[in-house]
Amino acid sequence: MRIKFCKWIDNIGFKNNLDWWISIPASRNAHYSNLFHYFCVIESIKEVKKKVKIEKIIVSSNDFANLIKKNLKLKVTIIVKTKSVFFLLENFFIIFKNLTFYTIIYLFSKLGLKKKISDKKKLVLIDTFVNDSDLNKNRYYGKNLISIINKEDNIFFVPTLYMGMGLLKALKIIYFSKKNKNYLLREDYLTFGDIIKSYLLIYRRKNLIKTYAKLNKIDFSKFIKKEINLNDNLASQILAWQNFFFFKNLKKSEIKLTKIINWFENQSLDKGWNYGSRSFYPNATSYGYQGFTFFPQYMNQIPTQGEYNSKVVPDTILSIGKIYNKANKEFCKKIKIKTAPALNHTYLYDKINKKKFKENKNILIVLGGYLDDDINLIMWVIKSNIHKKEFKIIIQEHPILKFDLLKENIKIIPKEFEVSTKNFNDSVNNSQFLICSTTTTATIELIIQGKFCIIPQLNPFDVITFKRLKMYNNYKVIANPLKLSKFLLKQKTITYHKENFFTKLTKKNIKLFL
Repeated sequence: MRIKFCKWIDNIGFKNNLDWWISIPASRNAHYSNLFHYFCVIESIKEVKKKVKIEKIIVSSNDFANLIKKNLKLKVTIIVKTKSVFFLLENFFIIFKNLTFYTIIYLFSKLGLKKKISDKKKLVLIDTFVNDSDLNKNRYYGKNLISIINKEDNIFFVPTLYMGMGLLKALKIIYFSKKNKNYLLREDYLTFGDIIKSYLLIYRRKNLIKTYAKLNKIDFSKFIKKEINLNDNLASQILAWQNFFFFKNLKKSEIKLTKIINWFENQSLDKGWNYGSRSFYPNATSYGYQGFTFFPQYMNQIPTQGEYNSKVVPDTILSIGKIYNKANKEFCKKIKIKTAPALNHTYLYDKINKKKFKENKNILIVLGGYLDDDINLIMWVIKSNIHKKEFKIIIQEHPILKFDLLKENIKIIPKEFEVSTKNFNDSVNNSQFLICSTTTTATIELIIQGKFCIIPQLNPFDVITFKRLKMYNNYKVIANPLKLSKFLLKQKTITYHKENFFTKLTKKNIKLFL
């Protein structure tokens, strides 16, 4: 139902309206929006009731219970288990926290001198995230590109300062960005009026409220209206407008841009970046670099026709492997795709002796960096009771998500579980068995290198992902955690042609970024 749902989202919205495209319903992001989930539940019930008698349905809201009663006419017990009773307080706290954070960021960025940029040079801007105050460490674009850019005076990284990094780290990055010749702060090109306008999106949302077209004869208007007013994704929405004003003000300053590269996950902030860059610099090359593999469960990462027509996505996607190119056209056939080097995976081509797994009782859990998915993965392994069979369970954190945050959401973690202090490769080579999430590029890396991965099935796409990539070896998808111990055996593996999955860096293809 994915294509039908995406076409519906495209058709019900407001064309060329950034407030709409960054809203939660238009995001198609299942971490924020329940629309696709509700749609799938309704369609599933229609099918199930033909075959079995449904006695009870448990839902998370009164509105959804009423929707089921009205449209499916079922004589069943419907139980509502609502979420937090402190919803309004939480919603207000999110607003307060975001406005405080971004106001401090803006004011701090105005301390010190603004970097002088020549209006005569033709510049390249590269959108990035920074996890370390050492700006030469960049897990998104790799050390090779960094070393080249450090020698250039017309290429600039534009770091995104987001609330999840913490205020202290954000302030450090501002300080070091001002000292680094190849970093340009968007905040230096924003006015206080721009900051206020980015906050006012909260009040502009009322302009998006209307009665929306039905989907499969079901009216979801009430749910869309509620999601529009949610603040769960407020940080990214604020950044979207700041990105837009950034390009608007660059144009006013007569700064010339020839190439604009977005780290493209199709989040709200990306839509603001692309809408701004393509509106004010229509003749500049517009790229969206996807330096990761293929995650079909994150439907929102794949652009739609409506997004492309409204210029909130890049003109061309840069994919790190040709095997992902077709998948990126699932909802939009017009968007252009180019195969680009896998900048952060160049080690796959290093001529070194490969270390073999150590013979031990270590099981490594490779996390993906998404809170809910990683919680479910840890809970699945706990339910397997594998820790009761003399195995040592080692957890490899994702760089963007610390295990301490997961622990807050898991009641009891067995003492056999411990967080690795080694880097990723050493952790892998020090473990006999690998349990991997499908929400991280690391899993594909391991499989194509000939290492066997056990994949807990937590999502239907945990199976579909590998089929779409035509990968049939070096992994086993297991639904029932109690069957895990049966598969902790030595498995036969093959080595894939890695060029299909991670394009090798060359002197020619690096020019895409220069």
